Amino acid sequence: MEDRNWDLAQLSIANGGLGVRDPVRHASAAYLASVSFSEKLCREIDSSFDPDDTHGGLHVNRSLETLHGNILQGASLR
Repeated sequence: MEDRNWDLAQLSIANGGLGVRDPVRHASAAYLASVSFSEKLCREIDSSFDPDDTHGGLHVNRSLETLHGNILQGASLR
C-alpha cells in the first residue's frame, strides 16, 4: 500500500478515513498488556518464569522505551 493511502486509512471515520490504527505505534502497548495479563498463566506453565524480567528475556524495558517514544504530545502515562 502506498504511504499516502496508508495515511488516509489512518484518518478517523469522521475525517473520511477508515480509522485504522498504526500497528507499529501500538505494538509495544499491546505486547506489554499481553505480558501483564498472561503473567499468572505463564507462572503456572513455567516455574522459572521471570515476571520482573530480571534477565531481560521478556524485553519489557525495551518495550517500555518504545511505548514512551510513541506517546503523542498531550498524552501521558503518569
